[in-house]
Amino acid sequence: MTRVLRSDSLTRGNETRAFEEEFAGYVGAGYAVACSSGTAALWLAVHAAQGSQWQRWMVPAITFAATRNAARDFGPTHWICDVNPKTGLLADYPAAEVSQRGIPVLYAGQAISESFAVNVYDACHALGSLYPNEDRVGSHNNPATCFSFHPSKTITTGEGGMVVTDDEGYAGELRRFRDNGIVRPMLPDVEPWWYDNSGYGLNFHMSDIAAALGRSQLKRIDETLERRRALAREYRRCLPGLAKPVIQSVDRNACHIFPVLIDFDGLGVTRAGVMQRLLSYWKIATQVHYIPLASLPGANEFYRRELTLPLHCEMNEHDVRDVCDALAASCIAYDPGAASA
Repeated sequence: MTRVLRSDSLTRGNETRAFEEEFAGYVGAGYAVACSSGTAALWLAVHAAQGSQWQRWMVPAITFAATRNAARDFGPTHWICDVNPKTGLLADYPAAEVSQRGIPVLYAGQAISESFAVNVYDACHALGSLYPNEDRVGSHNNPATCFSFHPSKTITTGEGGMVVTDDEGYAGELRRFRDNGIVRPMLPDVEPWWYDNSGYGLNFHMSDIAAALGRSQLKRIDETLERRRALAREYRRCLPGLAKPVIQSVDRNACHIFPVLIDFDGLGVTRAGVMQRLLSYWKIATQVHYIPLASLPGANEFYRRELTLPLHCEMNEHDVRDVCDALAASCIAYDPGAASA
């Protein structure tokens, strides 16, 4: 990053192009287009795939708002689909809908391959995850897979995103939308300043400073993934029986988050109470991923039971065991009146 700051180009330069090439090589894609965030990646991918056919997009109910908003830009044509209450992944949908366009979310790094006619994969949780055949996420593109480099993700550029594809023409469309819709033909001997500004797009460029950080992070991604997977393996070994892990195949998963399912009602406790006890007594912060985008049976059931436990590279196996012990203690039905008496 210091090298870039001392250079003549802070954005739209060689550093970003090098990051794109190295990232495409890592995931096994033909082309990669860097941008300013994972949200921008989704927006670019959907716009480039939409073309002139205004078809609705299928979006799972359990995901971050950015997934829906990428489709929402085309008006009220998106359809929120229900999810499997055990995995948070897209549930069965009518066979007639497979001709539509889908934005499958690889929730918690779980690698799936849906059969929509056109897929824009939201793989913001899944950089480093593997499909069941051991291919890396990002190598199956129909037409694109989107990644995020938010600070919480497998690698970070501070903020940033990437769209990968195997289609050269589609990659060109991504770059055009990323550059305000502008196309710059090479006319050095005629009008070197000229460009075509009749198209539509936004400025979603990644800076060379961010790209330099991304290249550095990418060099040690295998080490990062193994640390996360080791922690996830320890979670699966030590979790109390009241918590069921969503991630089943740890060794094929990027382990960006570690969600578990708990029957809070059956235990006679509330999720808010459990989260508050974990934070107050043990300084353990937890989260919920996510509030459903629509009220659907599977999504509602998943949401009622989901709790995301901490998982990051500053943790060790002893920390995981402490979290599991604290979780078990926090899920015991608690009567404040009896305790004070």
